[in-house]
Amino acid sequence: MKNGYHRSRHGILLGVFKGIAETQGWSVLLTRVIGIILLLFVAKLLGAHHLAKWFVAGFFYLTAAVLMPPARPELH
Repeated sequence: MKNGYHRSRHGILLGVFKGIAETQGWSVLLTRVIGIILLLFVAKLLGAHHLAKWFVAGFFYLTAAVLMPPARPELH
């Protein structure tokens, strides 16, 4: 079990959702699907329409990637 949220070093795009899934012990695929739905929902709540929803969701995703520290390298 890791301490606190972190970005995975082996994620698809900056490792935000994979890091959350690893920390909580959740399915990575389910975390990604729910995460994208939540990001788009928040973008819609903020008044974004059509293509702008994706830009707003991307902004929040990149903000999370900047704020979350990367995972520590595993020592073998």
